[in-house]
Amino acid sequence: MKINIGPKLIGGFLIVAALVAFAAFMGISKVGSVSEQTDIIALNRLPQTQAAMRLQILQKACRVNLLELSLVRTNMEQWSQYKERYEARAEEFDAWAQALLNGNEEFGLQACRKGGRIEVLTKEAQTGFAGFVGVAEELIGHKRQLLELVNAGRMDAAEAMTDEELRVLVREELRDASRLVEEPIEAIDVRAEEQMDVAVKTAHATKSSANTTLLLTLVVAVGLAVGIGVFIARSITGPVTQLRDASLQMAQGNTDVQLTVTSQDELGELARAFEEMGENIRGIVTEMGTLAEATVEGKLDVRGDAAKFGGDFAGIVQGVNNTLDAVIAPLNVMAEYVDRVSKGDIPEKITDE
Repeated sequence: MKINIGPKLIGGFLIVAALVAFAAFMGISKVGSVSEQTDIIALNRLPQTQAAMRLQILQKACRVNLLELSLVRTNMEQWSQYKERYEARAEEFDAWAQALLNGNEEFGLQACRKGGRIEVLTKEAQTGFAGFVGVAEELIGHKRQLLELVNAGRMDAAEAMTDEELRVLVREELRDASRLVEEPIEAIDVRAEEQMDVAVKTAHATKSSANTTLLLTLVVAVGLAVGIGVFIARSITGPVTQLRDASLQMAQGNTDVQLTVTSQDELGELARAFEEMGENIRGIVTEMGTLAEATVEGKLDVRGDAAKFGGDFAGIVQGVNNTLDAVIAPLNVMAEYVDRVSKGDIPEKITDE
């Protein structure tokens, strides 16, 4: 296939550039994957873990407020403060749960995946907290009646309300309702941590893969670049070296030079032109040798064949022929006159110059 030197060089540079671009692309894509995993950790998994921790704290705070509320003896104002604290934290719990489900920029949360484990657990936590709120309302109402009776001087009725019913609400129902909230919240925390671990491992694996890919790509790129450079260099220096050596030999008079250049580029064309020039020079040398041999043998009518050559090479052969004609024609006239004089025939005076 014929490929000139210019396209070879340009093609080699383009291949190297393509390899470098490919290496850069692979590096950027792998770095993008690592960045993506980092974003997952920073923008999703870590905030989910923090949200689960916040839900745990709020749920426990609600329970503590209810326990404090249940222990109030007579002070309705103190009871109201505990109740308000509970209600505020219950509202905050609902807000964080909704943020965990639907996302919230203020809390730094993105919406969880629909149908995913986090969504299922969050909804379970909401359901459990709804049950917890029901027990809390029953406890609050029961304690309000108790305090109202105490403050009204109805100690007998108050004592009746502090019996088994209050104990069951605080120690059993409230505890069981809390467990139904705590378990899915803990599972959310575990799930978020597991996913964060997966993202971290994925990021490390991607980083390792990126390093390996970049290293292999660079090795291949360097190997191909070296190979292409050696190939192009040899395709140029080989023919140039042969042409240089042949030129030196021809300059020293050795016209029998053979080249082995087979390329189809400009150097191949130059080598073929050089060989053709050598053939023409050898042909001229052969013609000159033939003329010299014929002259020595006295065959003065032999001439070189200028038609075998073209351009100035034909002019050289024709010039030698003309030179021979210019020398041999007067010799022939002299030979004729000598022959006639030897026979007693005196020829006319020679007037040719």
